Amino acid sequence: METISLNKYFSQKTIKDNISSTLKEIEIYKKCKINVESVSTADIIPLSKYVKNYRLVFTEKFMTSILKYNLTPFDPIILFNDGLYRLIFPPILEKQKEALFIIDGTHRVFMALKNNIKYINLVTIQGCNLPDLPCKPSTWFNIKMTSKRLNSEQMIESSNMSNFRPVSSLMNSDRFSFKSIDEIKRYFFDRS
Repeated sequence: METISLNKYFSQKTIKDNISSTLKEIEIYKKCKINVESVSTADIIPLSKYVKNYRLVFTEKFMTSILKYNLTPFDPIILFNDGLYRLIFPPILEKQKEALFIIDGTHRVFMALKNNIKYINLVTIQGCNLPDLPCKPSTWFNIKMTSKRLNSEQMIESSNMSNFRPVSSLMNSDRFSFKSIDEIKRYFFDRS
């Protein structure tokens, strides 16, 4: 597993604009202010009741690779694994009522907290008329590790699935997998 900072190939503005335009494909985020910024891990509120063991194993390898290459958790990166280059954007949070709720990236933030990392880079979404959260917030203390394959409704408490954000399915889609760095460069330049 090799990690490469996107900063090696693109400006901060190009990266931020690409992340922003990607997230604005989701209807509720179209008019939102989207930033990449450093946030204290202590200020992040999870929504999930669980973290999945198999995802933690991968996330631990991912964290080791980030630290090995002396990168800041969680700068936007290119991850080379199993013959493919994959764009990995930072965890995604919504800022509502001055609180930061994690929408995508719970396993990464969980692992950062476990490794006593105080600040991480995140995508924050705010400044628009966001609907209520899809569930009641949780706490890091109450999150349980599980080896069960749970769907989204099982992962969160008191879910209102009509308010569920399709961020994970967007970010984990094949559109962010590439055969070469040149393909990634074309993807970025085609979108700018």
